Amino acid sequence: MPQAPLTRAEAERRINAVNKAIKAGYTPPGQAVRPGDVSAVTVAAKALKFSPGSLHSSIGRIKQVFGLVPDVSLAPAASDVNIEPHVKRKMSDTLRDRDKRIATLERALATAQELRRTAFGLADEMTGYVPASFPQTKGKSKHAPQTAVLVISDEQAGENISAAQIDFPNDYNAAIYRKRIRRVFDTAIKLAQIHDSGVDYEGLILAWIGDAISGDIHQDLAETQELTAPEQVVMVAEEMISGIQALLEAKRPDGKPLFPLIRLIFVPGNHDRDTMKPRSKSYVGHSLTIMALYAIESHFKARIAAGDKMAARLQVFGSKSGDVQVQIYHQTVLFTHGDRMGSRGGKGFVGAEATILRGAHLTRKQYAGMGRPVDLIICGHWHISRDLKIVIVNGSIAGPGEYSMRELRAEPEEPSQTMLFFERDRGLISRRIIFVEPSQRLASNDVPLVPAFNRAA
Repeated sequence: MPQAPLTRAEAERRINAVNKAIKAGYTPPGQAVRPGDVSAVTVAAKALKFSPGSLHSSIGRIKQVFGLVPDVSLAPAASDVNIEPHVKRKMSDTLRDRDKRIATLERALATAQELRRTAFGLADEMTGYVPASFPQTKGKSKHAPQTAVLVISDEQAGENISAAQIDFPNDYNAAIYRKRIRRVFDTAIKLAQIHDSGVDYEGLILAWIGDAISGDIHQDLAETQELTAPEQVVMVAEEMISGIQALLEAKRPDGKPLFPLIRLIFVPGNHDRDTMKPRSKSYVGHSLTIMALYAIESHFKARIAAGDKMAARLQVFGSKSGDVQVQIYHQTVLFTHGDRMGSRGGKGFVGAEATILRGAHLTRKQYAGMGRPVDLIICGHWHISRDLKIVIVNGSIAGPGEYSMRELRAEPEEPSQTMLFFERDRGLISRRIIFVEPSQRLASNDVPLVPAFNRAA
C-alpha cells in the first residue's frame, strides 16, 4: 500500500502509533526485544499497514526533519507488563543461569587478584600504555640523551631442533637456549657501552614480546620437547631474572649505572598459549609466560621490600590486549608479537615482507581510527630480522627449525635479536643485530653431499 507523504501530521500519526504500542508494553525502539515479545515498531507498523522496515526507517527521517521521537518513558514498569507464564519461567531460568556464571567469574577474578596481591605482591591491573618518557638525566654529556631498546622474542625455550633433520647447522635445546639468551644480554650491555661514548642513557626498554616458550600447541612439539611447558616457564624466568640483574649492574666508565631505569614491556605470543588452537578471547590470560612475568616481578618486589635500591630501578608493564604502546620521545611505538596484525601468509615468492607490511598498515590504520596513531611497530613471530620502515621485525633465538625449513621451505636465517637506539632530537638512530651464534652459513658447508656419478675412465 502506498505510504502517505511525510508531512508533520503524518509524522505525528506514525510516532503516536509507536507510542501507543510502547504504552501497551511492547519493547521501545532501540532496546533489545524481550523473549516472547515483539517490538513496538512492529506492532505500530501492523496498525498503520506499513512494513516494519519502512516504519523503522521513517522514524529516523522524522527525527531529522521534525524533531519527533518515540517516548520511551511511556513504557510500563516491568511488573506491569503482561508476560505469559511459560515465557516468565524461561526468563527467570535464563537470569538465574546468568547470575550463576557472573558469580563464578567474580570468584575466579577475586582469587586471581588475591593471588597477585598475596603471593606476588603485584598490582591488579596492566595498563597497556607506558609513561611518556624516562625522567630527565642530569649528566654532563654534550650529546642529546638516548633511550636503548633491547628486543627479545621467539626463544621457544624447551624446543628440540635437530640440525640433521633440517640440513642446516642449528641444533637447539634447553642448554643452547641458556647459552644464547645469556649472550644476548652480555652483547646488549657491550653494545650500549661502545655505541656512542659519552652518551647519557635515560633508560632501557626491555621489550619481551612473545614466544618465550615452545609450549604444547602442536602434537609433534608436545612429543619431542625436552621440557614440559611448566618446566619451560621456570627456565625462562630464571634466565630473565639473571639477565635483568646483569642490566641493572652494568656501569658507565664513571661507575654510575649504565641504565638509570629499566622498563620491562611484556607481550605474549602464540606459542605461549595453553590451548591447542589460537584464541581471540583472553589472549593474555591464556599465556603461560605470564607466570614467568609474575615470578620476575615478585622476585624484584621482594628485593625492593628488603631495601634493595638497585631492584627499584626496574618497572614492569604489560596489557590485557596483548599490545603495548610506548612513547619514546616524539615517536609512538607499538610492541606486539606479530601473529595478530590482520595479515597471514608469507609463503609467496616475495616472502614474508609483503605480509608483514600489509599487517603493519592494517594495525596502524586501526590505531589511528581509535585516536592513538602509531609511528613504528616492533614485532617478532616471523623468525626473520627486518627493518621495513614502519615496522621492525625481530629475529629469533631458536633459529630455523623443522617447520620453517621443511613445511614452509623458508630461507634459513641465523638466530638473532635486535637492539635499537633512540635519540631525543632525532628519534630512532641505530638498529643493531645481536647474533647469538657464530656464522652458521659458513658452517653449513659441513653438511655431507651425495657424490655425483662418475664415468669410468
